[in-house]
Amino acid sequence: MIAFLTRPSAPPAQALPRLRGTPADLRPRLVVARVGQVGDDAALAARLATMKIAARPAEREAGDPLVAGWLEAPADDPARAVALLDLLLLGGGWPLLDTLLARLETLPAGASRALRLESLEGLAGVRRAGDAPPAAADFLPGGAPFAA
Repeated sequence: MIAFLTRPSAPPAQALPRLRGTPADLRPRLVVARVGQVGDDAALAARLATMKIAARPAEREAGDPLVAGWLEAPADDPARAVALLDLLLLGGGWPLLDTLLARLETLPAGASRALRLESLEGLAGVRRAGDAPPAAADFLPGGAPFAA
């Protein structure tokens, strides 16, 4: 259901109880990585290549996962990674990830990337990558879901 491309701050099944019992070998519908710090873009590109996911959203297949970049604060700069992302997640920590997973669970198992993207776009703390830079007011409170 979800894959973390940056080491999470807690075991995902512990922080997101809805993941308990989910087989680890399922292809994720969403992959999440920290972006905004130096080197995050290169790490993201390398992990996408390892997972055989096209680097650019326009090159991804209908069944490929959405790629989301998580920003902790408005001072973070996702500019280098934006070309690799479908979505930006603005703060919110584990509760925002839980909301995303709950929304994805309402969709049919074979839902296309376009349908998944459309279903997540209207959520607070979620913005399509490449849109105008987020303002401080766009960020949700919440701890970081990634290890420091």
